[in-house]
Amino acid sequence: RKRGGDTGVAAGGAEGKGASHMSFGEAMHRDAGPPMGGARGGGRGMDSGNSEFGSQANIARSNVQQLLTNIATITRLSSALGGAKDTVDLRERLHRLIEESKLLSVDTKEVVKDLGNIANGGYQGGGSGNQRQRIEARKLSDEFTKTLQKFQEVVRQTLAKERESVTKAKR
Repeated sequence: RKRGGDTGVAAGGAEGKGASHMSFGEAMHRDAGPPMGGARGGGRGMDSGNSEFGSQANIARSNVQQLLTNIATITRLSSALGGAKDTVDLRERLHRLIEESKLLSVDTKEVVKDLGNIANGGYQGGGSGNQRQRIEARKLSDEFTKTLQKFQEVVRQTLAKERESVTKAKR
């Protein structure tokens, strides 16, 4: 199962059943549908563990980079909350991007998990893995974890800022 593309924020929205009514925890633990951004691996028809590992590693790198781009965009958009540029459109775009990023992070988690399995030889038909793959899988896992923590913090800050601006508007 391969997925790819851009964030689609300008042209599209988050897809999937009930994505807009789901908590962050639910989104992180469900079997996600195709995200609007990044690539998703899983092309298990490859012949060797090395080419499969390389393919999955490239997808993981691409997804982490897309998440970092999304984080920067979320930060920029959330800075307008409560100000003159705060519009319904801005909030919808912000929520769409957050949902898309949640789905991308779920997919990336699976890719990183697959990388670890390939590198440790626990992948059907993938060979026995090697030291270079184990090191690279660990680095990508660490990078994804840091990116995910950054994303979660930005989302917390954004939602707090949004609640604050709603409270001010009610006064």
